[in-house]
Amino acid sequence: LAVDSSLIEIKSKNIVLSALKKQEDGNGVMLRLSEVSGKDTDAEIVISPQLFGGEVKVFEADSLERPVGDVKKVSGGIMRMKISANGIMTLLLSK
Repeated sequence: LAVDSSLIEIKSKNIVLSALKKQEDGNGVMLRLSEVSGKDTDAEIVISPQLFGGEVKVFEADSLERPVGDVKKVSGGIMRMKISANGIMTLLLSK
């Protein structure tokens, strides 16, 4: 990576990345996002193509790192999702 680039960039100022780790039982990466200003937010997260070599699948996950629901759409490396006020969202990123 270049000095001025990152694997994950969160564009929403009130969303913080509270955890980033390798998936325990797989090859994915776990992200935990928290909304910190008490308002519903349309979050925008940029995922570098270098993270998985291009295409990435994103699932919301439960606390045991199991995917729940459908795959989240990632367009041009940008993922958009709603995070509720004071909410916590766990995501699983994989090839």
